[in-house]
Amino acid sequence: MKKILVSLVALVAVVAAAPAEARVLTTAEKNLIAREVKRGLIDPESAQFRWGPTGPKASYCAEVNSKNSLGGYTGFAPFMAVLEQKNGAVFNVVVLAIESPDTLGAVRKTCNIEGYDDDYFRKTE
Repeated sequence: MKKILVSLVALVAVVAAAPAEARVLTTAEKNLIAREVKRGLIDPESAQFRWGPTGPKASYCAEVNSKNSLGGYTGFAPFMAVLEQKNGAVFNVVVLAIESPDTLGAVRKTCNIEGYDDDYFRKTE
């Protein structure tokens, strides 16, 4: 787990672009992020998202809930992505990880390190 956490933090540090002001995502930006997150899901059409504002860094964390292979919802889990922005708008998304039993809490911990604390996840829309 420690290797996963260190790898995620290192990847964010390497990929991160210039910081942007915290703001609410546009519908088009949410759609772009959702499209990329859905690529890593078993049942992409079942995806439900809880969105929050972007942070001051290029890394972005929010939550997704989707159905597993048995057809049941798994519960909201954090995901982490890097948002590439140009002129204040997101134009590219790289999904780093979606929390799963395999990540052993590393995604949420990395989001916490990046400034997305547990209160943030309770306030997402």
